[in-house]
Amino acid sequence: RLPPPEIKTGQVANLTVFQCEQNWHYDTANGFSKSSNSPYKNNQLTGKILLTVLRDKIGFQDQGFLAN
Repeated sequence: RLPPPEIKTGQVANLTVFQCEQNWHYDTANGFSKSSNSPYKNNQLTGKILLTVLRDKIGFQDQGFLAN
């Protein structure tokens, strides 16, 4: 069994920031898939990942999230 994750000073960061109430439209032109046939194409979706961090490195950051 894996231990529960901790967010603590000195620990390696592994986390996802998720906005559960954000509405957005999936557009295949801006997606990461090489395929353009998606069941989500041009649909409004609720809930969006804004940031993922794995082993202290940003793996994904949504445009505009934490922008300076």
